[in-house]
Amino acid sequence: MAELLLLHCALWITAVLSSPVLAETYKDDVPMQDVREKLVNERQRMMTDLSSIAFLQPFPSCANFILCNVTNGYDAKAVKVGLAKQGIMVRHYAQRHLAGFIRISVGKPEQTDKLMSALRQL
Repeated sequence: MAELLLLHCALWITAVLSSPVLAETYKDDVPMQDVREKLVNERQRMMTDLSSIAFLQPFPSCANFILCNVTNGYDAKAVKVGLAKQGIMVRHYAQRHLAGFIRISVGKPEQTDKLMSALRQL
């Protein structure tokens, strides 16, 4: 599992490192700070909600998405297809190190609500 987390971190290290630079660049731009705050709050809410789904194991994130291990006999690709049928797009990975995982982007609160409703129907 540590190897997976290292791979995941390596893929997104540029985004993570650039975030403080971006925040500093826009520190006086109130709308940008508002957007950032809303994103962080919604990501935390989504993390909590995803943790309540028995077949998902979400990993903590500092990005605009949450990586989830699909468990308990569920298939990651089937979850992606099931959500797509309900109009929700998530990323499924076919690579060996990320097989069995989906990546869910953080959006608006109403999008999180729709996602959670769809997940509970699977």
